[in-house]
Amino acid sequence: MIPARPTTAELRRGETLWRPPRKGPPAKPRMRLVSWKPLVKNSLRGFATVEFPIGLKIADIAVNVSHGRSWAALPSKPVLDQ
Repeated sequence: MIPARPTTAELRRGETLWRPPRKGPPAKPRMRLVSWKPLVKNSLRGFATVEFPIGLKIADIAVNVSHGRSWAALPSKPVLDQ
C-alpha cells in the first residue's frame, strides 16, 4: 500500500512552529581582545592576548593570513627532543 502524499498545509505546519530570533539585549561576548601587537612577517600578522568570560587569559596567540584566509594559533613551545 502506497502512503498518501502530505497536503500543503501539513508540509507548512513546521513553518508556523518556527519563531524568528528574539530581539533584545545583545548576547554576552564569548571572548575579549585584551591586547594586539602587530608584526608582519610572511603570513604572520601579529600577536594577540585574549580573555575568556571565565577569566582565563591566553597571551601570544599568533594571528596569520594566507590565501585570503585567516586563523589564530595557540602558543606552544617547540619540541627539541623526545
